[in-house]
Amino acid sequence: MFAISVTFTLDPDRREEFLPLVRANAAASLRDEPGCHRFDVAEDPADPARIFLYELYTDAAAFEAHKATPHFHAFDSATRDMIRDKAVDSWQLAAPAPTAPLHLKPAERPHLDRGNGAMTVKMLAKDSGASFRNGFTELPPMGAIPLHTHNCEEAVLVVSGRAIVEVDGQERPMELGEVSYIPADVPHRFRNPGPETLTIFWTYASAKATRTLVATGDTRAIDAEG
Repeated sequence: MFAISVTFTLDPDRREEFLPLVRANAAASLRDEPGCHRFDVAEDPADPARIFLYELYTDAAAFEAHKATPHFHAFDSATRDMIRDKAVDSWQLAAPAPTAPLHLKPAERPHLDRGNGAMTVKMLAKDSGASFRNGFTELPPMGAIPLHTHNCEEAVLVVSGRAIVEVDGQERPMELGEVSYIPADVPHRFRNPGPETLTIFWTYASAKATRTLVATGDTRAIDAEG
């Protein structure tokens, strides 16, 4: 893991302008960048004009990718004349903090509207610190997920209802309690052939999982969705 610390000394009269901009940059980095795992904004209680950032990335390349994003460039351009001094230091994470045990409730987790009545609830998501991702997806009667691939293995459990799973052009029915395993880069999708809601529980084998839509080639990080 690759860490960055940044200490800004601001024009005191520009502090209130600066804070919402740096917070927006932090939020966009965590939301849109799979390689950004932490972005803290702190202030010196003895000197409100000193602002400290702590950022954690997968590696140095992920930090370079961060500096190429539109939200970073927007922040840098908007705040340049507010800053009197800036000190940037890079660090190699020597002792990562252990991941704490979690108890997660679906009602309290992020919900993602997938369109056409489909809805996903993220359980072990980016904020969990887990090395994999999982969650629930609900499909309405006759609903379907578009054909897509992932860059890692996936396992899908039918929690309620019935499913038709299409994997690499072949379809087969899935009943309650059955599991489908899909290797990386294999086109697949799930659809609901029945009159009741279909609920599946999915697990991606990587925290850096992506989804690529076969129809368009559009690729997005799972962590960046929602």
